Amino acid sequence: MKRTLLIKNIDKILVFALALIAAIIVFYNSGVQYSFKVLSMFYAICILALYGVFLSKDQASFSLNKAFHIFYFFFFGLAPAVQFKFENSFFNAPKLSETEYLKGGGILLIILILYLLLYKYSYTFFLKRIRKSFNIEPKKEQLWWYYLASLGALVLSIIIVKFNFEVLFLRPPANFLKLNTNFGLVGYSMLLIVRAIPIIILLRYLLVGGNNRKHIILLGILALLTAFPFSLSRGMAAAYYIPFIVFLNPIKNSKYYYASCYFLGVFLIFPFLNLFRNGNNQLSLGVAAFKTGHFDAFQNFLLLINEEIITGGRQLIGTLLFFVQDSVWYTKPLGTGTLLATELNFNHINVAMPYFGEGYANFGFAGVALFLVLIVILNAYLDTSFHNKKQSLFIKTGYLFLLGFEFYLLRGDLSSSVKKGVSFLLALILVHFYIKLMSKLRTLLF
Repeated sequence: MKRTLLIKNIDKILVFALALIAAIIVFYNSGVQYSFKVLSMFYAICILALYGVFLSKDQASFSLNKAFHIFYFFFFGLAPAVQFKFENSFFNAPKLSETEYLKGGGILLIILILYLLLYKYSYTFFLKRIRKSFNIEPKKEQLWWYYLASLGALVLSIIIVKFNFEVLFLRPPANFLKLNTNFGLVGYSMLLIVRAIPIIILLRYLLVGGNNRKHIILLGILALLTAFPFSLSRGMAAAYYIPFIVFLNPIKNSKYYYASCYFLGVFLIFPFLNLFRNGNNQLSLGVAAFKTGHFDAFQNFLLLINEEIITGGRQLIGTLLFFVQDSVWYTKPLGTGTLLATELNFNHINVAMPYFGEGYANFGFAGVALFLVLIVILNAYLDTSFHNKKQSLFIKTGYLFLLGFEFYLLRGDLSSSVKKGVSFLLALILVHFYIKLMSKLRTLLF
């Protein structure tokens, strides 16, 4: 009886525990300045984000909605509170005043409240309109098809990077791969697509019910060799590898364990991966990580608003036409993070710009509202559809990728997110047609 009661209330227990941890981090009198008013603003964001993860309309074990709120909890709740107390600023950017922290926190709090309300009604709306469908059984797929595609992707990746095995295991400096691959920028674009193929193949094997440990290990090794986590940006490492967490018991059957793993990942794994970035060997875990430029999303968002950088959609056009090279489009817009860094003379220009900052950079606060509506509709529709309707392998794989990719999208910037997202989509399409082609050949030959 007690065990049943504990399981029933575990969501409330988790919320209480995380709320207590957040309260200690936010209100502990450390640093060089303190304002109960400012800190209360960011604590309110933390509490609402926890509600969104564990107690909102979304009761699935994993969802895009959960990823959204976990991002908000860390990047717009805890991180700004710690940065305010320690008067942190990054990359030679101007320091923010107490009034500016209140302004930024207020804007983000309003966005979060609106998201919660809109998601609730959108979720209900889509749930009522989902039509029951039969599960389409995939045609029998041969294991050697999987191995051929994964091994081929690995070999092609090695050729593209000119047999430089170091960049397959450790993340190289910014723009290194663009300048040091076979076939130039075309090769770099191919690499973004090819590296995703073994990941997709392994996911496909698991989704069709593959449970042979030997094949999971072998396909997993090919996936790791082609897209090793330490060689990827942290956002893409999450997008590639978070999907496999949902296949673990008891995670895939519980709305608590998956979210808890995500929280643990941001606290520990996200900073840990920085050790393998551009030869950087500094490790900042937990609260210490919030005082580093890796959690610069809030400050960049507010600095953008302070500078009133609004381009009237120019940034969005540049993002959508990312495939047009600079040599052809001489006035191609810079990424929004880079644009801000250039305007304010940062000493480092490869900085992030959060999703809502992209909305502001395009159309001001109207753009923030537009981007909010878009992500609410995307999250609510995909969450309800995935968990309440039978889907094709193509859709299932894409959704699982988005679980981690949403974090990347929210942190930004948008041009990089669209480029990486389109690359994965193209890889997914290639695998889809490859399997169809092999099936037709098998039918013709046998």
